[in-house]
Amino acid sequence: MTQLPWIIAHRGASGYYPENTLPSFLGAVELGATCVEMDIQPTADKKLVVFHDKTMERIVGVPKKITDLLWQEVIQYDVGRWKAPKWEGTKIPLFKEVLEKLPRSMKLNLELKYYSPKDDWFEGSVLEVALEYDLPSRGYLAIKHVETISFVKKRAPDCPLGLLQKGRTPKETFDLCCKWDLPFVQIRRTALTSEWIDRFHEQGIRVNFFYSDDPEEMKHLLKDLKIDGILTNYPDRAVQVFQELGLPLTKYKDFS
Repeated sequence: MTQLPWIIAHRGASGYYPENTLPSFLGAVELGATCVEMDIQPTADKKLVVFHDKTMERIVGVPKKITDLLWQEVIQYDVGRWKAPKWEGTKIPLFKEVLEKLPRSMKLNLELKYYSPKDDWFEGSVLEVALEYDLPSRGYLAIKHVETISFVKKRAPDCPLGLLQKGRTPKETFDLCCKWDLPFVQIRRTALTSEWIDRFHEQGIRVNFFYSDDPEEMKHLLKDLKIDGILTNYPDRAVQVFQELGLPLTKYKDFS
């Protein structure tokens, strides 16, 4: 590896804060994360918001899809109370609102949670905002659907992309990354072997692992497997592991 491994705050510091909210992302900054992962999808009136699930059921108990709701409806919901009473009143943020609040030096892992085979307006809208906030030098778009790759490459050939393994086998994931010359991959436990990680590295592909909250496992990932980034709900635990392993730690204000 030629770069310092990333501490990637999964949906922000979601172990401590309501996930995918401004408190969670700003908390991740304070806890020492060097990258934040967030999920982006559109409302019915094509506003880009940061929210993970297809519906509001798990977070607010309402079985409505984000994509079926207008922005003015979305912001009526409280997405903090489920985590703890002190977060009552927390709202779903706009994608651009989150990027405005984050330090420009913070790395970005932007997962696209919506795909339509009919057009690429969503990808284009996400790109427009992400490029405004220097995405090519700050991270990548994390994608599940292979069809999304060609959409993005047409609009922004230099925009880094990362493939989510999700339901794919390690070989399927590796072959797709090589075919499309993708610089990032996000693997799961089925690909968590030194052999597969070495194969990705041999192709110049940076490997991020989803996910670990266990400090002992983090040590193994960093020391033995040479992983390039760890998604975690507790970025401060990863910071502690970095310190114990003697890895350089960088603050959000000065890492590159």
